[in-house]
Amino acid sequence: EVMAWVHRVVVGWNLCPFADKPLKQGKLFLHTVRGSDEETILRTVVAEMVIRKDSPGTTLVIAPECYP
Repeated sequence: EVMAWVHRVVVGWNLCPFADKPLKQGKLFLHTVRGSDEETILRTVVAEMVIRKDSPGTTLVIAPECYP
């Protein structure tokens, strides 16, 4: 369901110009962070950056409970 939304909205509306190519290559990864703790979300982003260093691709970090 989330991947269909990414394809339809994020790629379809060109909200993230970096998502289309990895999506087509099967290298678009999704990571959901529960809660709204900014430090936890930031740690997740940094961890994904480290992972992508050794395993190329693009990660979309989703924090559905984090509101401005």
